[in-house]
Amino acid sequence: MDISKLINTSFSSQSEARSRVIPKKKTSSSLFIYQNKSTLDDIFSFLRAEGIELPQSMEMKNGDSSALNIPEGITKVFVEVDEGDDIKTISQPIKDKTEVSTNITVVSKVDKISFNIRVEELGMNYVLYPGDNSKLVDSFKGTTTERKITRKSKNITVFGVKGGVGCSFIATKLSVSLSKQRKKDTALVNYGNGKGCYDIFFGDKAFQPSQISAEACSIDVDYSFYDSLANKINDSLKVFNLAIEGNEGREVLRINDRVVSSTSEHCNFIVRDFSSASFVVTPDLLVKDSDVLIIVADSSFLSQRNLARTLVDIKGSDKNVRIITVIVQKFKANIAYQKNEIEKLIDSKVDIVVPFDKNLDDNLVDKLDVFYGSNKVGESISNISNIIFGEDINIKKSIISLIAEKIT
Repeated sequence: MDISKLINTSFSSQSEARSRVIPKKKTSSSLFIYQNKSTLDDIFSFLRAEGIELPQSMEMKNGDSSALNIPEGITKVFVEVDEGDDIKTISQPIKDKTEVSTNITVVSKVDKISFNIRVEELGMNYVLYPGDNSKLVDSFKGTTTERKITRKSKNITVFGVKGGVGCSFIATKLSVSLSKQRKKDTALVNYGNGKGCYDIFFGDKAFQPSQISAEACSIDVDYSFYDSLANKINDSLKVFNLAIEGNEGREVLRINDRVVSSTSEHCNFIVRDFSSASFVVTPDLLVKDSDVLIIVADSSFLSQRNLARTLVDIKGSDKNVRIITVIVQKFKANIAYQKNEIEKLIDSKVDIVVPFDKNLDDNLVDKLDVFYGSNKVGESISNISNIIFGEDINIKKSIISLIAEKIT
């Protein structure tokens, strides 16, 4: 047989085989998160009949959305909510794992005005199913009749029970963790009227507060004005460190609340640093507009006493706020033993202990990243982020720590 013909025949066959390859179907950018298989089957059958592209689907068990692994590129999320479910508990992890621009629609058989209002207050659309078939079609098609509702950020308030406990340090490093490690659009708002060691914590000597005149405070401004005053730390982190003329406590609070309100539509997280506040910080103020409240104390008796009082006052409020208690070690001590002793004193759980690091100050001055390598301080900050995302914290226990736990 002619070798050239054999080779040409082989190439021709391969070319024909390639031409017969069926291209992969483009994955839908919509996602339906269901709890009941019957709801999934009914809605998919309805969408097929309407000639609408089927979304990706994912099962949520027992109303727990924190364990869901949402794919990248999702622009629309439809989530089934049953009667009795906590809407915020279900929706917040989904918001945390998607882009700010992602449109979220609650699909539910609950036909109550209060339910509808609650969904919209949380920045989502609502579709009654079965019942509201035309709105369901509009939502999946993305037609002009679909109502666009503004998403809002998750607000994290960081408060120190007394001066010098490390509140600003926790606030700044947590904002870096959220933006750099989690890759979430984050804003840090300093309520201390330009005070604090932000230049050291961010490793930038040129970092200065932005001055705002009394005249500028008296007029209504939009987000673009505040955004022009922000310090950009990385692609996902902006810092609003405003120095307001006059330093009047109520005015400082009012202006920074304006910043938070206008910024909430443009990021996933807002970290509010209350460390150097010139106004009276009450328990009601701490929980107001907060999704997560981080209370920072150190290992001194005075700090722990203040912590115990603060926890009692806050837990007496009727606000649904996730509280994270953080202890910053000021001297070297066994973490497990010290944590146990503090919990006895304050009669409450300590979530995170930031370990003492004698080289921390030098490392900050030298602009060394606390998240680099196996730095224990960086690990503890990352664990705060884990708690916020509803994930397990990573703890590497030494033999001494394990022995101490058995003794206590």
